[in-house]
Amino acid sequence: MPLRLHLGGSRTLAAIFLLTHLVALVMVWASGFPVAGQSCFSVLIVMSAGWMYRRHVLRRGPGAVRALYWDSDGSWRLFDAEDQAHPVQRHGEFLRTPWLVLLNFRTPSKMRFTALIPRDALPPDDFRRLRLRLRVVGDTA
Repeated sequence: MPLRLHLGGSRTLAAIFLLTHLVALVMVWASGFPVAGQSCFSVLIVMSAGWMYRRHVLRRGPGAVRALYWDSDGSWRLFDAEDQAHPVQRHGEFLRTPWLVLLNFRTPSKMRFTALIPRDALPPDDFRRLRLRLRVVGDTA
């Protein structure tokens, strides 16, 4: 049976990104770096926060994953922020926890995508089916 996943935003992921980037900013300003170094690092941290939030929480911009289709034959299709379909293969390891699934994909043209799927980005039944199917099929998909 095919699995169709339309990924939404995640408040949990947004909170984690915000908290980790705020901690990084506090650590930079609490360090003994000169003010110029602290300012440079702060700009990089803020840029990272914006990029991560846009890509993984809002699901916009280059490399963002908006939907995944896992067909019965084991093939995957990924839809990006521009709603373009990409035939992809799962690449490398995956992470499957009760609150997060992380999948890495590669297109035939070697373009890479990472799908970061927190529990609150999908309806509960879809998240449960994804985790169950990953557990049953595992590395053979």
